[in-house]
Amino acid sequence: QQKVSELAILNDDINNFLSTTLIGIMFVDSKLRIRKFTNYITGEFNVLPQDVGRPLQYIAYNFMNGDLIKLSQNVLTTLKPVERDLVSVNGKPYFVRIAPYRADGNKVPGLILTFVDTTKQRSDKKQLEEMEQALERSRKANLEKNSFLSRMSHDMRTPLNAILGLTYLMLDNSTLNESNRRNILKIRSSGQYLLGIISDVLDTSMIENGKLKQHLAPVFEEEIIHEVEAMMLLSAEEHHLFFEHSIKGCQNECLIMDKGHVTQILVNLLSNAMKFTEENGKVEFVTTVDRPDKKHVRHTYVVKDNGRGMSQEFQQRMYLPFEQEQSSQDGNISGGTGLGLFIVKNLVDMMGGTITCASRISEGTTFTVTITYDLATDDQKSAVLKARSNNTYEETLRNKKVLLCDDHELNGQIAKFMLESKEMQVDYVKNGQEAVNKFNGSAPGEYAAILMDIRMPIMDGIQATMKIRTLDRPDAARIPIIALTANALDEE
Repeated sequence: QQKVSELAILNDDINNFLSTTLIGIMFVDSKLRIRKFTNYITGEFNVLPQDVGRPLQYIAYNFMNGDLIKLSQNVLTTLKPVERDLVSVNGKPYFVRIAPYRADGNKVPGLILTFVDTTKQRSDKKQLEEMEQALERSRKANLEKNSFLSRMSHDMRTPLNAILGLTYLMLDNSTLNESNRRNILKIRSSGQYLLGIISDVLDTSMIENGKLKQHLAPVFEEEIIHEVEAMMLLSAEEHHLFFEHSIKGCQNECLIMDKGHVTQILVNLLSNAMKFTEENGKVEFVTTVDRPDKKHVRHTYVVKDNGRGMSQEFQQRMYLPFEQEQSSQDGNISGGTGLGLFIVKNLVDMMGGTITCASRISEGTTFTVTITYDLATDDQKSAVLKARSNNTYEETLRNKKVLLCDDHELNGQIAKFMLESKEMQVDYVKNGQEAVNKFNGSAPGEYAAILMDIRMPIMDGIQATMKIRTLDRPDAARIPIIALTANALDEE
């Protein structure tokens, strides 16, 4: 009696499982006739209780690919399970497994067929494939963008360098009247502004691609502060502003810093202050120096103005790229690209510093930047001092002969003129092949250096440099070859 009860419970368990499972299960006998099936089979293939005893062919027609009958016959013959991905006539995908049904004594009176709806899995797989394709498209688009930025930078910097170079040469002319001098200064200022926009776009690209890097070197702290001060004094004069600068606690230590990027941070903040302050307004620049410990020096830079100020709403998004605030006075958008504060914030973060802002409309703005620098070692400090004492470059250059290679003739002529103004002798060629031929035809040691453009027709600067280095002459391996290029990205 107990055995019968246990069998009844087991039968109930099996029936409950078969009636509630979301997997299609069908039992067929050795003649491939339907014996038993789950409710899922009824719902999917319209198999009813009265269909028990019918051949498997009764549902085989539901599938467009794969022969369910042949697969089942093969399992009965080999007694090895098979698995297939089949698709129904209405387009629904199934994972189908056909396995021997083993009874007592390892007899095989039939088969078990399971059907699993894989619509979701296929959808997930398709989404994953689409995501991978989108990622690949994004990667290619990013490469194309970087390639475009590289070409744009080169093609715009090249003529800009010529324009700026000519303005410097013209300003050296002592016979220039005051009116023409002012016009040339305006041309130079506009050219420098455009060059700044190009640099901002390139910096933004490097930030977005995670390629922004520090270039650390030992620098005496007063050097960078006074250089920034000198630049901004000229700008203040142009804007008719009062500019005040003070340094507190500075002992002119030699610090390890990224001078270029620190200068960029300070000049950007000060330029913005002067840009958004009316004539006769005031801009203050205060540098406070302290020592948090024996190995570090902390600089706190404060840039304060009494200009236009910023709204609280704009301050929530001012560090995002391309963000600009609409003027409350005339409704116009502020000039520029809207990249300055985005770049400043990322540079400060890269250096492990902090930046804060306090601003009110019509009252002015105060930016506070704090950056901690490592102290230079005694050897690093000595190297900087030695370089300073040997900095008699004009004497070093006088009467030296150099080979100048640049395919842009105007830039080449400007560079030639500048070098000759330092009493240097200059041979000028227009492409890498001419440079190789000219150097190879010279006497050993005739040239003190080669100034080499990178992008040139016939033979570029890289190829020319490699050829020169392999020439069979004593100075080929040691002559300094200095790149002249409008390429601006780190990888270039």
